[in-house]
Amino acid sequence: MKDYIIDEIYEIELTGEKTLLVRFKLIGDNEESYRELFDNDYYIWCEEDFNNMIGDSFQYDVDDDYLYNSEDYFDIEEWIQSYSDSEIVMDYIYETYPLLSYLPDTK
Repeated sequence: MKDYIIDEIYEIELTGEKTLLVRFKLIGDNEESYRELFDNDYYIWCEEDFNNMIGDSFQYDVDDDYLYNSEDYFDIEEWIQSYSDSEIVMDYIYETYPLLSYLPDTK
């Protein structure tokens, strides 16, 4: 269970190098400060989420070669387009950094 609440996300940047940079403030943080999280695992988390969403919609041909729709393919463009939403980023932070001590200090 998380022991903090994100008050506001100021900026989300997803890069072609599969990194997340997010600047945010927690309830209780000083008004003039923010936290900056640089993360290399968000892409993998999103890819797993994407694959779970399409779930059983995978189709295989008779030789068990994977056939996919371009809509069912996760890549950098899909990641940047679909996973730059602040609610999704907040879910990731809460899941991956459940304790305040895991988060970066304020700047």
